[in-house]
Amino acid sequence: MAETTHGDGSPTPENVAGLIEHVSLRGGITAELVDGQLVMIDDHVQSRVSVSDPAMAAVAQALIDGGSDEDSLFVLALEHGGADAAMPLSLMMRRLEAGGWLRFSVRNTAGYEVVAVEPRGHQSTPLSRRAAASSVLLVDEHAITRWQDGVVLAESPHSNFDLVIADVSYLTVLFSFGAGTSVDNVAASHGLDTASLALVASAALRCGALRFADQQSPEGSGLWNLPDLWFHTMSRVGIHRGGYGGTYHLENVLEPEPAVRPPFGELIAFDPLDPATVGHDDPPFGDVVRARASVRAHDDNQPITSTQLGELLGRVGLVREVLHDGHQELSFRQVPSGGAAHELEIYPLVHSCFGLDAGLYHYDAGRHGLELIRPADPHTRLLLEYSQRTSIMDSPPQVTLLIAARFARAMWKYESMAYALILKHVGVMYEALYLTSTAMGLACCGLGGGNAQAFASASGLPALVEGSVGEFVVGSRSQTLVDDSPLAFTTSRLPNKRIE
Repeated sequence: MAETTHGDGSPTPENVAGLIEHVSLRGGITAELVDGQLVMIDDHVQSRVSVSDPAMAAVAQALIDGGSDEDSLFVLALEHGGADAAMPLSLMMRRLEAGGWLRFSVRNTAGYEVVAVEPRGHQSTPLSRRAAASSVLLVDEHAITRWQDGVVLAESPHSNFDLVIADVSYLTVLFSFGAGTSVDNVAASHGLDTASLALVASAALRCGALRFADQQSPEGSGLWNLPDLWFHTMSRVGIHRGGYGGTYHLENVLEPEPAVRPPFGELIAFDPLDPATVGHDDPPFGDVVRARASVRAHDDNQPITSTQLGELLGRVGLVREVLHDGHQELSFRQVPSGGAAHELEIYPLVHSCFGLDAGLYHYDAGRHGLELIRPADPHTRLLLEYSQRTSIMDSPPQVTLLIAARFARAMWKYESMAYALILKHVGVMYEALYLTSTAMGLACCGLGGGNAQAFASASGLPALVEGSVGEFVVGSRSQTLVDDSPLAFTTSRLPNKRIE
C-alpha cells in the first residue's frame, strides 16, 4: 500500500495502517496529585480519585503530562505495581471515563489525530463493546455532523461525547456504514487497514455516531423527532455542552439589555393601575382556579374594552421596580422570572377591542400603555388567521396576545438552558393570564403554537433577537357562556354595555 500524506504530514485514508488509540485527560481542566489523590477541576465540577499506590500515581501523572496509549499505561502500571496493578488500573480508568475526565483519540505513529473523542459534561457511559472486523455497524439516525472551530463534529443526543473528525475524508468512510454493513466491508471498499478502521469505528460508537446493527435504540427514542430530542438533552445537565445555568458567559462579550424594553414610539396610555389594590373585588382564589377554562368563543356584539385589556396587561406584566445587581438591570413584576430577567414582551394583536383600532401593538410594561407597531394590513391579517386556526374559533379572536422574548435578556446570563427557561416563563405567563382573565370574567385560551416568521414580518423585529414564543387569545365572554357557567361570579365582571 503506497504511503501518502496531506501537506501537513497527516495521513490520507490510504495511509492509516498502524493507527493507535491515545488517552489523556480532557482539555481545559486543572489536574494535580495531592496527598495520594488525583484532583481534577473543571469550572464548578471537581473530582478526587484515590491514587495512593505507586502504580496508580504513575499512571495518573502520565495522564496529567499528556497521556499515552492504553498499552503503554498498562506497562507503566505493571512496572510500578506488578501484576496486582491490573485490576486497580482498569477500575480507575473506567471511573475517569464515567466521570467525563478522559479524552480519546486515534492517531498515526507521528502523533497526528485522525479522529478524537471529546467528553461533554461529567456523566458518561463507558464503552462496553468495541468494533471488530466482523462487526456490523450503522449510522445512528439521531446523529448530526457540523463544522465548528475548524473541525467537523459528529454528535448524538444519546451520548455526551463528541467525535472530532480531524481528517474530513473519514466523513465518507463513516457514512459508508449507512443502514448496516461490516467494518471489513467498509475497509475493503475504501482500501483501508481493517484493524485501524475498527479503532476509528470504536471512537464513533463511543460518541453515538455509529451503533451496532443488533443494538436497539434507547427505549422511547422513537417518540422523538430530531429537534425535540436535541433540545431536551442539550438543555438538561448531563449531555449539555459548555457551562450550565447563570454563568454570565456573555458578560464581557455583549452589553446587557435594559430591564425594560426601549420604547417604540408614541404611547397610548392606559389608566393608572395600583398593583396594591387592583383586583380587590375578585372572587376567592379557589373559585377562580376551579372556574379556569379555555373559552374559544367571544361576544363580538360587545367586545372586550381597552380598559379591560389594560387592566389584564397591567395585572400580569406591569413593572413594579427596577434595580441593578452588579451585572445587569433587573425588574420585578407580578409573574416570576428566573434571575428577574423578565425577557418576555407582550404584543397585543387587536381585531376587535372597544377603544382601540385594529392592528399590532406593544405593551410598554414600564409606562403601562400601548405602542402601535403596525395598523391592520395583510401582515397582521396573516397573524390573525394563524391565531383563529390554532384556537379553533369560528370567528377571529378579539385580541391575541403575542408573547415574544428578548432572547439576550436570558441568554446573556444563562448558558445551555436559556431557551428552556424562556419556555418555562411562557408557561408561567399563560397561567397568570388564565387566572387573571377568569377573575375578570373574560374569555381566554392559551395556544399551542404560532408563526414566528409571520410575527417577525409584521413587527419588523429580527427573529433571533426578539421573536414570538407564545400566543394567548382573550376577549369578552358571550352572555350564554356566562349564564351557563358553574360559577356565577363571572357575570358581575362583564360590562352590560360598552364603556363610552
